[in-house]
Amino acid sequence: MRPLNNFNMIGALIAIIFINVNFGNKAGTPPALAFNYYPYIRNGSLFINDTHIHHWLICFSILIFTLPLQITNKNPFLLITNGLLFMLMVQGLLYEDRFDF
Repeated sequence: MRPLNNFNMIGALIAIIFINVNFGNKAGTPPALAFNYYPYIRNGSLFINDTHIHHWLICFSILIFTLPLQITNKNPFLLITNGLLFMLMVQGLLYEDRFDF
């Protein structure tokens, strides 16, 4: 069994800090670092046509492609990014409205 990758753990730690600073909120409320770029980003949330795309779904979609790359590519940036994306995905799945679109 291969030990945990330190770079993945660094990414997870960065995500935990970011989550505590930005997402210390309840479901349905905007994050602390919310910005707008109408019509796609409203109060820090991504929208496609009036459908809210949750951050956990975005992270999961990216991880589908980047996790297999981690097996063959030991680029520290990729490893840190995967740790960060994984923690953001888990955090997003903890919201009560995680499946409300």
